[in-house]
Amino acid sequence: MPDLTDVARIVSEFPGAEVAEDGMSFAVPVKGKLKGFAWTWNERVDPKKKKEPNPEVLAIWVRSLTEKDLLIDSDGRVFFTEPHYNGFPAVLTRLPEIGLDELRDILIEAWRLKAPKNLIAELDSQPPAEPRRKTERGNPEPQDVRKPSLDNELTRRMRNLDPDQAKNYRQQTGQ
Repeated sequence: MPDLTDVARIVSEFPGAEVAEDGMSFAVPVKGKLKGFAWTWNERVDPKKKKEPNPEVLAIWVRSLTEKDLLIDSDGRVFFTEPHYNGFPAVLTRLPEIGLDELRDILIEAWRLKAPKNLIAELDSQPPAEPRRKTERGNPEPQDVRKPSLDNELTRRMRNLDPDQAKNYRQQTGQ
């Protein structure tokens, strides 16, 4: 069951990635400005009060609205949206419901969508990580965060979708 500490640990593996001081947003510098690729969802708990950060839900940038819809359709208990995010390419992700590997895959992809080419090249040039082992805390060590393989949790999830939906998605993303 990942939390914001795990997200910060994963994101720290990406070249140039920055974690906000409050640990609730994650960005990469592009031409001198920080571009966010994941952030804590602000939930309206009381209609008459301002929104409050919900540290169990992360908004994660995705390639397109189609990808967002496919993720939500693939597992509604993990991925969802709200009216504020309609028409916006970010999917809300329940951290207690997602596995670490799938979270890492989605964060890598989100980072790649925002990162400049030189940082992507830096990540891709890193040597592969050693095989994953359990740490003292029982969590797996970081896996290779270079270019995602075509057999990651996200692509496996896409294969289980309706073939026409998946075909349209692949055409739109060039996969």
